Amino acid sequence: MGNSRATFSVWDYDKETGTFSCPGVEIDEVNFVAQNALIAALFLAVGDVSKGQIYKDVRVFDEGLISGTPPGDDTAQRENKWLVRLTEADTWRKLKMEIPCADTGLLDVNSKGQMDKSDAKYIALKAAIEAYYLSDRDKAVTVGDVIFVGRNL
Repeated sequence: MGNSRATFSVWDYDKETGTFSCPGVEIDEVNFVAQNALIAALFLAVGDVSKGQIYKDVRVFDEGLISGTPPGDDTAQRENKWLVRLTEADTWRKLKMEIPCADTGLLDVNSKGQMDKSDAKYIALKAAIEAYYLSDRDKAVTVGDVIFVGRNL
C-alpha cells in the first residue's frame, strides 16, 4: 500500500470547483480508524475556514459526495484562497497548499492578509493538518502562516 491522501472538492458561489489535497501516512488495518478520524478532523477544519461548500471528499480508501448544493454565499469564490505555509519538521523544507473559497472574516485585523492565529478555527486547522499531513519525503510538517491570496479584479 502507498501513502494515503485526502482531497476535498469545493464549490464556490458560481459552482466552480477548487480542490484541497493533503497527503498522509500509509493506511493499513492497524491505523485505518485513527487515520480516518484525522481526515474527518481535517475535513471539519477546512470547512470552517472556507466559505465554499465542500461537495466531495475523496480518500484513497473511501470516496463520497458530501453535498449536491453549492454555497449560498456569493463571496464564496474559488479564486480567493488560504495559502497554507508548511515546513518539514526536521529539514525545514518549505511546502505549501491552498484551500479555496477563503472565509475572509477570519483575517487578523492586526496582521493584514493573514488568518488570525488566535482564532479557534485557525487552531483547529493547524492541528488537523499537522496531525494528518505527510510530506512527499514521509516527514511530518509544521503549519506556519495561513495567508489570504486571491484574484485581481
